[in-house]
Amino acid sequence: MTKSKALAFLFTLCASSALFASVNWPRYSLLRPASGVTALKPEEFKKIERLLWVYHPMKPMDNAWKLASAYGTNVQSIQSTNASELIWVRPGYSIIIHNKRGTLHKVKIKDGRGETISEIAAFYKPKDKDAQEKLKQAILIANDLGAQYMLGNLSLKADSFVLVPNTYLQFDTFRIPFNAWSRISSGFGMRFHPILKIRRFHEGLDFPKPYGTPVYAARSGRIVHADWMEGYGLCVIVKHSDGTTSLYGHLSKVLVVLGQTVERGKKMIGRVGSSGLSTGPHLHFEIRDQKGHPINPVKKLGRM
Repeated sequence: MTKSKALAFLFTLCASSALFASVNWPRYSLLRPASGVTALKPEEFKKIERLLWVYHPMKPMDNAWKLASAYGTNVQSIQSTNASELIWVRPGYSIIIHNKRGTLHKVKIKDGRGETISEIAAFYKPKDKDAQEKLKQAILIANDLGAQYMLGNLSLKADSFVLVPNTYLQFDTFRIPFNAWSRISSGFGMRFHPILKIRRFHEGLDFPKPYGTPVYAARSGRIVHADWMEGYGLCVIVKHSDGTTSLYGHLSKVLVVLGQTVERGKKMIGRVGSSGLSTGPHLHFEIRDQKGHPINPVKKLGRM
């Protein structure tokens, strides 16, 4: 570079310095708000103040509590962002983790366009107009959006991500029917029946537990059966708000009555036993859809 060209370059650089300083560079950075990253370790991820998210492939020993600590967020944020309590996630399945508190909302298509800030706020605060207005402002600030998005008619880009700060989904999902994790001795699907000695479809999961272990409602609902039922022995069936049911079989004791309302994880509905067609103390647990068809509980536990 000649001396004259070098001087011209310096003059241009100085002249543009004011403009350079006024640019909101985080918005143009590779790591701008709500941008996904791939090769960032958890210990680096949680040091960055800007909103970031990452697809994390689940490893065999991963769980929501461990990941929240590693990435510097909280369990509610991970669960709400993935619309799952993450009770049962197979290794290799990727979940979204971000470094803030709240739900990372994926903008949906509505009437052929992306959602507006107003529609997102109404989804998370459906019955409170004042709370919706406050949440709209919080979304605007958290995502560094322009004031024009407050008008209510400006759509966001479909499939983009928006942080809904300090706001979480309220879960009404199935959980393990015990106060601690349990192994499964027999899964959902075809199997050789240990008593009947024939191949037969197993319509639920078997959890081996000591005789008398407390059994809790896996989801809130109303008791529609609390008595003996053929091969199930002493059995409780709970009907849930969406018409699905959960069944708890081979109990030693039933602690609820017909028509009673029970709360997920809080109401003890019975105790583990070996009544009916059973080879030893365990809980037989089923989930059925609105038409009475069995569903693999592994696919429903913790998921909306």
